[in-house]
Amino acid sequence: MKVIGTKSGEFYFKEIDTKIHINKNEKLTKVCTNNTINLEELNLEKFPIVYDFEILITKKRLSKGFGKHIYFYSACRHEELGSFPYLDHAETYLKEWRIRDLPSGTIKYPFKDLEQGWQIFIFEHKDYIYILEGGEYHLKKNKIEKWYRTPKKDYFKQWKKLLKAFK
Repeated sequence: MKVIGTKSGEFYFKEIDTKIHINKNEKLTKVCTNNTINLEELNLEKFPIVYDFEILITKKRLSKGFGKHIYFYSACRHEELGSFPYLDHAETYLKEWRIRDLPSGTIKYPFKDLEQGWQIFIFEHKDYIYILEGGEYHLKKNKIEKWYRTPKKDYFKQWKKLLKAFK
């Protein structure tokens, strides 16, 4: 996806035809087996690092009536790195959220959200935040399409900036 800025300050995502994304079509498989998340078995050194991590709140043109949504983004790559597609009207939640409400966890107990055909895991480890997002949760076919890490300080800086904008 590509971000298009408008004069109003709103951003809209526009689909672009490209096969190149953060993981170059490489998927993580077998992240979940026997109803257990095996994040501790991942080679965390293989996770690409995103140094220009941003958090945007906007709406897609086709999502009228669902309010704004939260997106993780890389300006250098012109790429949406992740989102919370089922968190409709995110602007309402952000007014109430505090630092303790931000999505984060540990490698043993990650933040996780699973919805209709979508899943995300977020955890801290050493100086990074790891983000894994994929399609439908299914124990035998579980695949993560987007997986990367960003410096922990940048991740929380972006969240604090977003929370401040809605206070």
